[in-house]
Amino acid sequence: MADHVLSTNSEPKFSRKRKLGKNKKKSWRAVDITETEEFLEDQRFQLRTTGLVAEKADDQLFLVDKTKEEANTVPKKLSALTLATEEKKANSFTRCQAVKQRKQALQEKAAQLKKKNCLPQFEHDLWDGDGDDGADDYYLEVTKKRRVKPPVKPTSTTKPAVEPPHPGASYNPAYDDHQDLLLQAHAVEMKKEKEEQRIYNALDAKFPSLAERPSEATWLEEMSGGLFAYEEQDGETQTGDDDRVSVNPPVSRAQRKTKKEKRKAQEAKAERQKLLKKKEKKLRENMVFRIPTLHLELKLSNELVGSLRHLKPEGHLLEDRYKSLQKRNIIEPRKKVRRTKVKKKTFQRKSHRNVV
Repeated sequence: MADHVLSTNSEPKFSRKRKLGKNKKKSWRAVDITETEEFLEDQRFQLRTTGLVAEKADDQLFLVDKTKEEANTVPKKLSALTLATEEKKANSFTRCQAVKQRKQALQEKAAQLKKKNCLPQFEHDLWDGDGDDGADDYYLEVTKKRRVKPPVKPTSTTKPAVEPPHPGASYNPAYDDHQDLLLQAHAVEMKKEKEEQRIYNALDAKFPSLAERPSEATWLEEMSGGLFAYEEQDGETQTGDDDRVSVNPPVSRAQRKTKKEKRKAQEAKAERQKLLKKKEKKLRENMVFRIPTLHLELKLSNELVGSLRHLKPEGHLLEDRYKSLQKRNIIEPRKKVRRTKVKKKTFQRKSHRNVV
């Protein structure tokens, strides 16, 4: 028995109309007359039922509705005047209530001000000797004073307004304190000297001075180098070739890095350099408005005098107060901005042809 295979695609397949010539009777059989047959079938159906629709009169096809229309039950919209009246009536109660609330708020505020301005009342006499019976535990402390209430907003810094100087800066200091202050000043000077040496090595040391500039004798010695002692140098090079030693030790196959290890090492190195640059950039940004440190006020051992009359003052009081305000964040630290000098421009006038 043959197996029947059902098609899963249930959609109808539309075939294109074939273009046939109508000058032959053989091609007439292939003409599509589906629309004509449907029209004739519709005509026959109308004749069997009620007759042709095209031959009927209008009163047979249409019905005239002569029933009375019912009244519209939808309420009419309010006009603008009516809406304003209704809104005024609705807001009258709200306005009166707002006036009452305003009066009540003013009365409460006046009562609070009156309560705040009145003097506190004490149940006991402060001048009485027997006032310890009704005293609070707070007044039984050693100071017998009320502590100052701290502000609600915390202070920006905890540094004191006047910082005490180093004990070694006294006019008659102890030996250890004076040596400690001298050691701090020595560290500051060493730091400055290192910075100056670094700048010298980066700039001046790379260029010869006036005394060390090349002369004719040095030029002749440099140009004649290796011409007269060629044989001696040749013998030295031959003996030196035998004593050559490899600088880098040989690398075994097990010690070689794979491509993955090399890539990870390069990524780690790039990340370290990126973090270092970020740190240097942040340090440069913060150095712009950093508070400069004041120089140490000290006296050398031969400048110490045991009397205030012969003491030479150090520092400046106004500068000290100004730096203290900057440290306590009362005023912002500033940097002196120099006036930029505009470069002069030269141009030629077309009228006189004179260089100005």
